[in-house]
Amino acid sequence: MSGFYATTAQRKEDDIHVDDFYPDISPAVFRQDYRVDSSFHSDSVQRALLSALIDVTDDLSDFVEEQQAQGFATLAEVPSTQIAGQSRLVILFKQAVYCLAKAALADTYHDVDTARTLGEKRADDHENNGQYWAQKGRYALSKILGKATIEAKLI
Repeated sequence: MSGFYATTAQRKEDDIHVDDFYPDISPAVFRQDYRVDSSFHSDSVQRALLSALIDVTDDLSDFVEEQQAQGFATLAEVPSTQIAGQSRLVILFKQAVYCLAKAALADTYHDVDTARTLGEKRADDHENNGQYWAQKGRYALSKILGKATIEAKLI
């Protein structure tokens, strides 16, 4: 056996610009921070991010109108706590988009790996569960809008 493996060169994925109010969304950051590996084609990642952006911006449309009426041109300008030099609202916006995109990918591409042990499968279940990621995305949206959130689990 040789030590060479065939790989496909990954093309650079351009950031997604929504409009001047929202920050750009980076497919590279999404892949890195949300563990979306190269087995997901760039087109699939792009579709998931666009779908999530549509959902998030639709849900925030009234909020954005209110902020723009108050004279804020970007989400980063809206008064908010600064965390690591970044607006809390910007962090939550990106989190909402990335989580909903991850949910879309998890629901679309179920990993069928029967070679793993039951323990390994259970450890990874939350990561591959679309409902988990959708919940995290909706939670981030609720925080942006200042709505109360509650987490309930059936036992």
